[in-house]
Amino acid sequence: MAAERSPAIVAVRTLAWIVAAATAIAGVVMWFGAARRPVMLVAVGDVLLDRGVARRVARDGHECLTEAIWPFLRDADIAVCNLECPLASGRAAAAKPIIFGGPAEGASWLREAGFDAVSLANNHALDQGRDGLMRTMAGLDRAGVAWFGAGTNQAEASRPRIIRCRSKRVALLGFTVFPDEGVFFNPSAPGTARADPTAIRRAVRLARDLGDLVIVSFHWGNEFQNLTSDAQRRIGRLAVDSGADIVVGHHPHVIQGAEVYRGGLIAYSVGNVVFDQHRRGANHALLLRATFHRRTTDVSFEPVLIADCLPVRPDEQHAQEILRRFRSLCEGLDTHVSLTGGSASIRLPARGRAGSADNY
Repeated sequence: MAAERSPAIVAVRTLAWIVAAATAIAGVVMWFGAARRPVMLVAVGDVLLDRGVARRVARDGHECLTEAIWPFLRDADIAVCNLECPLASGRAAAAKPIIFGGPAEGASWLREAGFDAVSLANNHALDQGRDGLMRTMAGLDRAGVAWFGAGTNQAEASRPRIIRCRSKRVALLGFTVFPDEGVFFNPSAPGTARADPTAIRRAVRLARDLGDLVIVSFHWGNEFQNLTSDAQRRIGRLAVDSGADIVVGHHPHVIQGAEVYRGGLIAYSVGNVVFDQHRRGANHALLLRATFHRRTTDVSFEPVLIADCLPVRPDEQHAQEILRRFRSLCEGLDTHVSLTGGSASIRLPARGRAGSADNY
């Protein structure tokens, strides 16, 4: 006959069951709470870690890179930028007039600066040759920064990078309209994703199948031109038609307008964010913040001023100047934006997979 359990043992075991059950319930509640929270994406433009920026970092330390916009990057679930230089130097470089090469430790700087992912699809990605691109990707991997828009071959370069954010899968793609400079095109060799319409359509459709949200980054347009080109509009709309939720552009180094198209948003150029250009207009930039709710997507554009190579929050006068210019450019694309609280905003219906808002 089994020994009778003492009241103390029974109490201890009962308490253990209660604690385990409470822990499980709390875990489920936290999971569902996190799953229901909206996903927030922050996207900015060109980041250079060479020339004047490198001198600024040598003087003030890499902690200064994004100090002024750190709260936005910190609060984002995913913060992305376009990395405008390979994180490699000192070896055979491309035969071209302007060659960039950032330090290998720049990968960890980007992580500490608040970036979760970077696009490598741009015309400076191979400034330090194919080996420099490979070293850049390896360095970013070690630092824990996701990269997209480049790869060991064209197939990998055009493959979506999937980042899991709570219960959502965010698919990131990057393309450049410019051929890899300094090398002959070889689809079997390391390089960037080329903005070929067939490749864009195929890649975005795959991203739509694999992800709940699809973000596409394009390096395109004419430098220092605020007006979008017909080519930009064709490619951007193709991406949305193929399933992109948000398209973010860069390369012009100045801001361009945004267009609402078939429920998607195309921000043609958000300008620079960490860069050493002093040409008029290149010091005006935008920080795009997209909050994906279940049935709507709220997009805001925060004005940014570039001063001494780095982003700063503008005073009221400069902020309004940037926002009014942006609104005018959007109106030229038949898109209305609201200027409230020191930012420009647009509300979109959530598109979801296969066009269903129930996936958000």
